[in-house]
Amino acid sequence: MDTERVIESQTVVIKGGKITEMGTKVKYSKDALVIDGKGKFLMPGLAEMHAHVPPISDIEPMKEVLSLFAASGITTIRGMLGHPRHLELREMINKNEIIGPRFYTTGPSFNGISVKNSETGIRMVREQKEAGYDFLKLHPGLTKETFGAISTTANEVGIPFVGHVSFGVGVWRAIESGYSSIDHIDGFVEALVPGIER
Repeated sequence: MDTERVIESQTVVIKGGKITEMGTKVKYSKDALVIDGKGKFLMPGLAEMHAHVPPISDIEPMKEVLSLFAASGITTIRGMLGHPRHLELREMINKNEIIGPRFYTTGPSFNGISVKNSETGIRMVREQKEAGYDFLKLHPGLTKETFGAISTTANEVGIPFVGHVSFGVGVWRAIESGYSSIDHIDGFVEALVPGIER
């Protein structure tokens, strides 16, 4: 498609996982895998921006979930409740060892139970950055102090943070701190209550 119309009778050439050419008169190698798309539509892959891959130690059910995303046309996911096995799964997908979408994942949750003090929050940020997670997932229960330590450290080491806004933090402070995305509306609803913030 362009902006409004379906473009018919096109040949699409893909090399190394990327579209390299498209048109009615394109050349491709004799040994190329040809998929006949007559009577069908080719569309871009979909991106699931708030996926939940089970955060469990058994990798087999997680492989099944990832293959279901791919089978449904979802070629990219943003995993929002991370687990150490997700890093392994991401690597397996990248090496074409299993079928699945491009997998961006958070590490395990930052919340009022996992982060009892600023030192713990700082340590967790550094550990998750070092482990190779794509971003941090923040859940409710963080205090202003623990949130401040987490957000400052995340900005220092260059790892985005996303998720819920803790009641004690508030949406304005979250935005000012550099949240990459606020993924639940509750923080915004709380900000509408007169006198609740600042």
